[in-house]
Amino acid sequence: MHSEITMESLTEKRIAGNETNAIDFLRKVIYKLFQPFRFLAATYRKIRFYFYTKSWLTHILGHVHINTISHQTSIGENATLYPNVIFELNQHSILRVGERFTLSYGAVISCQHSITIGNYVMIGEYTSIRDTSHGYSDTKVPYCRQPDIPSAITIGNNVWIGRGSIILPGSVIEDGVIVAANSVVKGRLESNSLYGGAPARLIKRITS
Repeated sequence: MHSEITMESLTEKRIAGNETNAIDFLRKVIYKLFQPFRFLAATYRKIRFYFYTKSWLTHILGHVHINTISHQTSIGENATLYPNVIFELNQHSILRVGERFTLSYGAVISCQHSITIGNYVMIGEYTSIRDTSHGYSDTKVPYCRQPDIPSAITIGNNVWIGRGSIILPGSVIEDGVIVAANSVVKGRLESNSLYGGAPARLIKRITS
C-alpha cells in the first residue's frame, strides 16, 4: 500500500510539473507575440502625454492617468514619470512644472486651480498634492455638496518631497526644501530647510 501511494504521489507531481511547464511555455509565447504591442503602447503614452502637456522630452516609465486636457498645462524637459501617477485636471487648470522633474510611483497631482513646480524637484511615491479642498462652513449641507475651496500651491526649485507626504491647498515650499516622508504640509516652508511631521515643522536649516 505504501509503495502504491508513493507511485501515485510521483505521478501527481509529474503531472503538476508538466502543467507548470506548459503554462510557462504559453507565457513565453504570448510575451513574444505581444512584444511589438508593448512598443506601440509606450509610443502611444508618449504621444498622448505630449498632447496634454506639450512636453515631448519626458521619460514615461508606465501608465500615466490624465483625466482631461488643460491648455495651461506644461512640463519642462527631461521629466521622469513613474508608473501609476495621476494628474487630475479640469479645463481651466494652471499646472506649470519645470525641468528635471521626477514624480514617483502612485503620486497624485490634483490641480483644479493653480499649481506651480520649479526645476529639479523630486516627489516621492504616493505623495498627494492638491490645491482644492471641500468647503465645510454650512453644517446643514453635506460636505460633499459644499463648494470646493481652491488655493494655489507653489513649489520652488531643488525641492525633495518624501514618500507619502500630503501638500495641502495654499502651501508654499521655497527653494532647497526637503520634506520628510509622511509629512503634512500646510503654509510656507522656508528655503534650504528640512521639515517633517504632521503638521510639518522645521527640523533644521540646511547649510553648505
